[in-house]
Amino acid sequence: MMSFDEIIEGIRKALYGREVREYFAYAIQWVRDWVTEQVEQMKNWLEWAKHYAQDAQRSATASAKSAAESKESASQSAASAASSKASADASAASAAESKASAAASAKSAKNSKLSEESSKLYSERSRDIVNDFQNDYKGGYYKTFNLVAYRNKWGTLPQAQGIFTYYCDIPVEDLTERFTPFAAMTLESYASATAAGVACSVESRKGCLRLFSRRIPDADLDIILTLFGVGTLNYFLAVPTADWTPLRPTIGPNQYYCDVAVKNCTSDMIPLGMTDLVNWEEAENAGMASVLSTGDGYVRFYAVRRPEANIHVNVILLKREEPVNRPATKTELGLVMIGDGMDVTAAGRISTRGATNEEFRTAMQDAFGEVDGWRM
Repeated sequence: MMSFDEIIEGIRKALYGREVREYFAYAIQWVRDWVTEQVEQMKNWLEWAKHYAQDAQRSATASAKSAAESKESASQSAASAASSKASADASAASAAESKASAAASAKSAKNSKLSEESSKLYSERSRDIVNDFQNDYKGGYYKTFNLVAYRNKWGTLPQAQGIFTYYCDIPVEDLTERFTPFAAMTLESYASATAAGVACSVESRKGCLRLFSRRIPDADLDIILTLFGVGTLNYFLAVPTADWTPLRPTIGPNQYYCDVAVKNCTSDMIPLGMTDLVNWEEAENAGMASVLSTGDGYVRFYAVRRPEANIHVNVILLKREEPVNRPATKTELGLVMIGDGMDVTAAGRISTRGATNEEFRTAMQDAFGEVDGWRM
């Protein structure tokens, strides 16, 4: 099959006149150019159609995806709306609670301020009371007793107290645990008490005084008991083994001393010391003196040798004056005697009692006598 170019070339070589040949050649050449142009145009259209189809496919895919995302977004929006409603309700409830809490906090702050002011007032008042008590302290002396520890009244302790295994309870009607006792042997009983190893430390119990000893004494012991009650400065002190210092100059056999800080102690106070029962042996081995001395802010202990352990001592501090031995007046504190119409127990509790009918009639008769011939 011949192409357009071959046909055109054949026509130009035909025997017809030159114009006729050119005309046919030109016409066929035009047809060829037009067909070629149309073919190229169709190719372009096909290429465009292909691109349009791809764009349409992509658009359709994107549309489907967008629709799915829109659906998901709609679901999320619905859930968010529900959550927002719940959150709004919770916020409203929280706001109400916050308002109530704020009111409660304001009330609490007001009460706290009042409580703080009250506490400050009570604290200042307590401090004033303590200061007044310290300034008015007069020694706390109560009473002195002459007692006897009978030889046949000693018994064995259920549990030994340090080196002490025996005890003796001496009846004392006025005695209770609230008193601080201090006992001393008379000169006549000192030798027997020392030989038996009777402790200087004693205990106050309800209705009796308890003594302790290593062995049962071979004779009755005469004792002077002094009681100190409310107002007594009483301390349980620990005398540390590391704080003993050589004494220069020495005092008798004592070679060492130890000062223990006591806040309210002054140099004019009289100290009384009783070694704890469980430390008695250590104190005895060290030759610890029973005599103490006082200084401003401390109590001084003495010993022949440095103790090998801490020693615990019950110390009583007394002022030298004892004004409670004089009667009370309208302007000064002192001793008083309870009169009729009041009951007093052994522990010192005072109570009133009602008058009997006879006492009432007698009192009314004494006060008003006879009225118009009528007697009560």
